[in-house]
Amino acid sequence: MNTHRAVSVLLAAVAATMLVTGSFGFTSVSADRGVAVNVVESEEAYVGVVACEKSNGGDNGTEPARVMVTNQFSEEFTIEDVSWDDLKDERTLQPGDSTTFNNAFADTSDGTVAIEVSGGLDATVTAQVKEKSDCPEKLQKNDRKRDKQKKQDEKDDKEKKQDEKDDKEKKQDEKNDEKKDED
Repeated sequence: MNTHRAVSVLLAAVAATMLVTGSFGFTSVSADRGVAVNVVESEEAYVGVVACEKSNGGDNGTEPARVMVTNQFSEEFTIEDVSWDDLKDERTLQPGDSTTFNNAFADTSDGTVAIEVSGGLDATVTAQVKEKSDCPEKLQKNDRKRDKQKKQDEKDDKEKKQDEKDDKEKKQDEKNDEKKDED
């Protein structure tokens, strides 16, 4: 009975020790999960991006591009960066809103621009730069409007120079007339 009693005391001591130290259970669990990413066309994406060539070419290994970003997500998001654009202020877009960046540059190695957004949606979106002729009408209108404004500015400058020249000639004629009157 002595051995029986010794085993019982030993088991009781082990049980008491286990109760005092707690369980040897897990405090955290980690598991690998698969992620599926679906790539959709820009018309269906949360961040709609259209990038088009501009008329003038770049000479520093980049191509100038005009980039239009549209919020097609259900919440607002903020545009934090556009490829090599001199983005001074972040732009926040409400659902359905669009904005255009006129000074973005595409990497000529793959002809893409990258846009980073955060807020209701955190993502980096890359878009292929399209040829100017393949751009949506909205972006082409901007080019036509800018070209028309440039032509008007050139015409105004030419008229201003002509007016200045006419004024100078008129003053010269007046001086000549005054000289004749004095003689």
